Order: sequence, then structure tokens, then C-alpha cells
Amino acid sequence: MLKNLKVYEKLAVGFGVLLLLAVIIAATSLNRLSHIKEDVVDNILNDRYPKIALANESIQLTLNNARLIRNAILLTDHEEIESNIRRAEENRKLNSAALEKM
Repeated sequence: MLKNLKVYEKLAVGFGVLLLLAVIIAATSLNRLSHIKEDVVDNILNDRYPKIALANESIQLTLNNARLIRNAILLTDHEEIESNIRRAEENRKLNSAALEKM
């Protein structure tokens, strides 16, 4: 069959086959990329981001506790010491709740 074709016709058939393969590969790639995008967006928005937000909240509460305890140690006024300790206990409860959610 190919023996009866001229050179430019053989080249055109070869180019057409390559073009068809490129279109098939492009369509398959776009299809897979859309599935990957859905999986990644779902994973990031519904799983990882909330955990990161809770971890950041826990870090802030821990840092605040360290400051409150430091201030309680350095202060001389008994009421301020008790206030700092109370706030540190509240932060610990909030921190425990944040860690439970993770």
C-alpha cells in the first residue's frame, strides 16, 4: 500500500499519525491533570489547611503561656501573679482543645 504512494504523501501520512498521537496524549494529560487538581485541592482545603491553622494556634498559645509564666515569676504583686497563672491555665485548656481537633 505504501509503495504506491509518493514521497510527500508518505510524509503527510506519517505527520498525520504523529499529530493524532500528540492530540491523544494531550487529551489524556488534560484529563489526568483535572483529576489531580481535584484531589490536591480537596486534600489541601479539607485536610491540611485546618491542621496547619490549629498548629499555629497551638504555637501561639504555647508562646503566650511561656510569657505569662515568665511574668508570674518576675512579678511581685500577688493579684497580677494569680491573673497570669489563671490566663495560663485558660490557654492550656484552649491548647488541649486545639490538639484534640488535630
